[in-house]
Amino acid sequence: MKSLILTKRLVFPWLYRNFLLFGRKSYLKNKSNHTVVQEDLFMAKNYRNCDHEASCSEDYLINKLTDNKNFKFLIDWAGERYTNYVVGKHLIFEAKKIFKSFRYAELISEKYTLKNNVYLYPDNFDISIYNILRQKLTKKIKLPYLSLIYMTLRSVFKSVYFNFKTLLYPEFLLIKSCQRSKLGINKYKFCIHIDDGLKDLAIHPHDLFVINKNITKKDILFVSLSKTKQKWISHYLKNNYNVLDINKVNNYISKSMYFSNIYCKSFKFRFKLFWLGIKYPWLSSSIFNILKQKILWDIFHELIKTKCIIRIMTAEDITASVVHKYNNVDTLFLYLSTTEKIIQSDIKKGKSNDHDYTHMISKYSVSNVVSNNWLKKLENNIDKYIDIGPLFSDLIHEAYKNKQIIFKKINITNNNPIITFLDHTAGHHGVMNFKAYKDFLESFLKLSKKNLNINYIYKSKKSISSMKEYFDNDIIDLIEVIRSRNNCWYANDYKLSSYQICGVADLIVSAPMSSVIFEAFCGNKKIISYDSTSKYKDFDFILKKVPYLHAYTHEQLEKLIDHWLLQTDNNYFKNYMNKYIKPLIGLNCNNHGKIKQFNEFLENIN
Repeated sequence: MKSLILTKRLVFPWLYRNFLLFGRKSYLKNKSNHTVVQEDLFMAKNYRNCDHEASCSEDYLINKLTDNKNFKFLIDWAGERYTNYVVGKHLIFEAKKIFKSFRYAELISEKYTLKNNVYLYPDNFDISIYNILRQKLTKKIKLPYLSLIYMTLRSVFKSVYFNFKTLLYPEFLLIKSCQRSKLGINKYKFCIHIDDGLKDLAIHPHDLFVINKNITKKDILFVSLSKTKQKWISHYLKNNYNVLDINKVNNYISKSMYFSNIYCKSFKFRFKLFWLGIKYPWLSSSIFNILKQKILWDIFHELIKTKCIIRIMTAEDITASVVHKYNNVDTLFLYLSTTEKIIQSDIKKGKSNDHDYTHMISKYSVSNVVSNNWLKKLENNIDKYIDIGPLFSDLIHEAYKNKQIIFKKINITNNNPIITFLDHTAGHHGVMNFKAYKDFLESFLKLSKKNLNINYIYKSKKSISSMKEYFDNDIIDLIEVIRSRNNCWYANDYKLSSYQICGVADLIVSAPMSSVIFEAFCGNKKIISYDSTSKYKDFDFILKKVPYLHAYTHEQLEKLIDHWLLQTDNNYFKNYMNKYIKPLIGLNCNNHGKIKQFNEFLENIN
């Protein structure tokens, strides 16, 4: 019988009724007749390997699929680097989907010993790019004819659709342009992109930027780029913040101004882009995006003056970056996490391993030493890297000062030492597999049963309800046991942030490859990285050789806990920080006041 490996849910299941299906629980409607694959088979390192593999194929694809002379008008407008970024970003996006589908299928094929008649129901990717990359893919796994036909038709329809939009978009906006209302203010110090994805930030963006008399509400315009309805907009408007939906910016410009200042300037440019879309149909969606971003941001700059446009945790569109530069507006990318590469070895040195932050164009990147060094290796064009540190490590210092308030909230009434455990993502695309996660919780419980005179706090990245969908029942049962013990607290029940429970802790135990490790050090906290399956022991990460940091077994974890809680004092930890940590992550890494330092930097932008 033929085997079909699913990378997504089947659209028409009855067409594949003669296949034995292999897929994640969420992909299979009828699970009794098919095989539910283990949820933690394809992890974060596999996912990022596909990013890297796609980036390593970028130059090959550009040479195979493009001719530089056809892009001369784009090069003349924004430069060769920009043009290469636009084309390259599109190609690696499609190539990554191809590699991800096939590498996932290879893991399943090996895990379940599938030898003959193995087929793949893949992600949606462009058929022409797939045809170029076929030689780099295993011949053992094939695509069903139905999938090939579907992807061919989809690619054709997609190119026709976006080429049509490119042809008529300026006229579409001309018809819709109407000065329905006027902007209350047309000059701002900063324009900040916001979306609902930032709702879980420990500090909301309006509190991160509006904190003193030099940067006030009237100085900031919060901008939405999303096509979907955003909940944050109504909240910000209620609190009298300035808000603009860039997709509706044409509502603030008159037809006459749009025609003379925008439409006429874009007239020929649009036809050149349209011709490029006909020449390279696989690139049509990115070509339309060039036109859309250029026109919308041209309207924005016609109406609004600002000195800096800021993106938080998401990359600026590279066409938008070019338009901002044309208008003498700086761009700033604010990265709040601490990240390093999560692939074990490079295929090609200098090629990106994370497509979320590849081919960015920006004046500034504001982050910490570790993250900025990582971003420098992702093939970006950033003028200045500003090392301030993990901004939210300030919250650890604040939580330490206010720990009595937190103790009262969770009803800790004794003076016993506190050990905090923080997990990482687990399962599909996660850092931890289920065995590692189970070990993590079992160690927590063993320690809590052995040391009744110590308080233990555990926080999970995901809620219990979301974990129940994919995690083993054993893991859920362990969490319930934690919730029932007298010397254990489940931080999620009290809506405590990771920064709060780090702030009150005497010692932190973190899952491996976590930004918590760096943030804890920057918050002057002792921490242990616990990798019970040695999944990342051979990875080349920045803190790899730091002593008294890494535990790979429960016994090693216990020894390190004794070392930090019983055998050393604060002077020892201070010397430890100076000798081992600060040279790697910044000499001022544990100084309080990083948010203030960031705001002072903003004030000094010309």
